[in-house]
Amino acid sequence: MEFSKLTTKHQATIPKLIRKKLALQAGDYIQFHEQNGQVVVSKVEQVDRDYLGAVGMTLESEWLSEADEAAYADL
Repeated sequence: MEFSKLTTKHQATIPKLIRKKLALQAGDYIQFHEQNGQVVVSKVEQVDRDYLGAVGMTLESEWLSEADEAAYADL
């Protein structure tokens, strides 16, 4: 079992053993979720932000046209 003390700014250091098991490096993202009354910490796999940005721009131009606005205005 590993421990960490919460600071006055509500921050905690992830213990070395846990960082090693999750292969965490400075700058990595982690996520927290509740499971059966406990909080689970897991590493967020890196995403390709350039790709997601390009997909977003494509969807905006494709789905936010005046024709679509008119066609779906009554929904």
